[in-house]
Formats: sequence, C-alpha cells, structure tokens
Amino acid sequence: TNAITGRQYIIKRADSSNSNAHAFVIAPGSGDDIDGADSNITDIGDGTSHTLICVGSSDWIIVDKYVGGEPPP
Repeated sequence: TNAITGRQYIIKRADSSNSNAHAFVIAPGSGDDIDGADSNITDIGDGTSHTLICVGSSDWIIVDKYVGGEPPP
C-alpha cells in the first residue's frame, strides 16, 4: 500500500433502497486496516459518504463522514 500513500477515496451510497440486496460494505484488503481495525465498514445509509486516505503500510484512516439527508445551508 506504500505505493498509494496519500491517495483519497470518497465513497457515497447514492441509492435510497432499503433492500438487503443493495447492502453496501467498505472492506479493507487482506492485511489492511481502516482506523486501526481489520473489520469492514457496514450499515451505510442512503446518502452517507466516507472519505478515506491511505497512510501507507497497509493502513487507511477515515478523515470525513457525512450522514445522508439534506446538506446544511
């Protein structure tokens, strides 16, 4: 992961379906961690987004999270 250190990903769930068939999961690669944990980010609601940045050495951190709904004025 050192080759992509500094890379950012903004991931947003844009659908409004509540069906489990449309479940959305952010899963770290084998041996990678997100915010120090090797578990997935799950239960991402409609309109919610996460911004992740690679900090190298198989680690990703969440630098921003927006919970769906109307944006602030």
